[in-house]
Amino acid sequence: MLEFEMKIGLISDTHDNIQNIRKAISLFNDKNVSFVIHAGDIVSPEAVEAFAGVKLIAVLGNNDHEISGLFAVIHIKCKTKNLEER
Repeated sequence: MLEFEMKIGLISDTHDNIQNIRKAISLFNDKNVSFVIHAGDIVSPEAVEAFAGVKLIAVLGNNDHEISGLFAVIHIKCKTKNLEER
């Protein structure tokens, strides 16, 4: 039987709090998560840059208004292969 472990990081409502995003990413990296799911409200493209280096899956929240900028930065900075806007 083939066994493996996958750890997933979950975060939401970061609202441009770069300092806390960096703390969370550090924790995710320490725990060797395979990818991070952001459940909405990153808010700005600048905040996405703090997620650089992790595989990120993100959905839009009610405060995510800079949609094209968010998608562009997520695609470039976060090792995202298949990005689609729905």
